[in-house]
Amino acid sequence: MKQRNLSMCRWFAALVMAVPSYSSAAAAQDQALEISDVEYKSEGESVKGKLFRLRDLKAPAPAIVVLPGRGRDFTGMDWLYKPLAQKGYVVMPIGYRDIPVRYYLKDVEDARNAMTYLESLQFVDKSRIGLYGHSRGGAAALMTAASGDKRVRSVVSASAPTDHFKSLAEKQPSAAHYPDRMRTRGVPSEEDPEYYRSISPIYHANQMRDVPILLLHGAQDFLAFPDHSTNMYGALKVAGNRAARIELIVGAGHFYERGMRGYAFDEVLAYTIPWFDRTLREDR
Repeated sequence: MKQRNLSMCRWFAALVMAVPSYSSAAAAQDQALEISDVEYKSEGESVKGKLFRLRDLKAPAPAIVVLPGRGRDFTGMDWLYKPLAQKGYVVMPIGYRDIPVRYYLKDVEDARNAMTYLESLQFVDKSRIGLYGHSRGGAAALMTAASGDKRVRSVVSASAPTDHFKSLAEKQPSAAHYPDRMRTRGVPSEEDPEYYRSISPIYHANQMRDVPILLLHGAQDFLAFPDHSTNMYGALKVAGNRAARIELIVGAGHFYERGMRGYAFDEVLAYTIPWFDRTLREDR
């Protein structure tokens, strides 16, 4: 028994000793990054964001605009920004303009103007810009690809509501969610179906057939059901997009949460980084 306790003590001591070395490694990686606040104009209004990049970039680097969810809050996603920046990408999360209702097409302009801002930076390779979007941002990334802006070289769309008719209808029985979704869209779909079509990526698959698109979705997402992405994938394939791909993350919810088992961030990165390496770094 004493031998067993001694072994456990040694194991625990070794574990404690390992923590500072890990922290030191993480700190060294952070020190290699330059992180700064940015602000740019979109249709005359200010949009705030951040910029993550390696301090010692040797040549203009590919860049990624990150489009957040409905709350416009891009903080708390360092698990995404820092690994991408450490791989040599210039990463720019943005917060959109403060528009409470019918903001979906405005998000596209904010994304496009973010790309224009990146083009003004000497350390950005203007020919290699991609988009990563989550939820509201995932839909915005797809719609930006559909806008015809040829600067969009690659898209990762995560947890995106791709059909606003469906998104509203599936929450109609919910006294909590339905009024909230109605508020952001202004009117019911039957009163303005053309607007709903104009903001739903699934109806614009033909306009993004030439853009590599990775769809990520938690298989246990109950805010934007996974069939938003599976249906979108089908529409892209019917439209002739040979570079579309879909990955469902087993056990993950809308924010990649896995209940009491933490988050699936590592799995998201395992799909996202190789995707951008292939679609932004390799010549097409």
